[in-house]
Amino acid sequence: MAQIPADQIVWVDETGIEERLFRSHARSVRGHRALGDISGKRVGRTTLIAGYGAGVLKAPMRFKGYTNTRVFNAWCEEVLAPELIPGQVVIMDSASFHKSKATRDIIEATGAILLFQPKYSPDCNKSEPQWANLKRRIRSDNSNSTFISKLDKHIRYMCNHMVN
Repeated sequence: MAQIPADQIVWVDETGIEERLFRSHARSVRGHRALGDISGKRVGRTTLIAGYGAGVLKAPMRFKGYTNTRVFNAWCEEVLAPELIPGQVVIMDSASFHKSKATRDIIEATGAILLFQPKYSPDCNKSEPQWANLKRRIRSDNSNSTFISKLDKHIRYMCNHMVN
């Protein structure tokens, strides 16, 4: 992988975000309770799939629920493939829904090359720190916006302002 120019690599990954993402600690005046907006009720899960390369988030897609092969292939075909350039190298982890023949066919039809990370090596994936950064930004956002508004705002920011 050291031989592949960094600007030709697109790291693909997904992350799930619970809608009640919150800070686990707070400060208040001694003897007073720190108040927050957490209801304790079950909440939905939003999943974000995207590529990361050349310092920016590429082809982001968010949806309610969990990722499976059908959803992942739809993202590959409708969102990722139009952004791929022949010769780029797409690198994914070894999740079972990444390994379908249809996934390989969609990516290779663009002229890109598909590679998989070794198992149990999330530290190799350059998008993992970006997901942590996204979740940190959402937790820190104290605006009165809805969860989806906050998520969209921070995804837009990451599409334009991320660094390696």
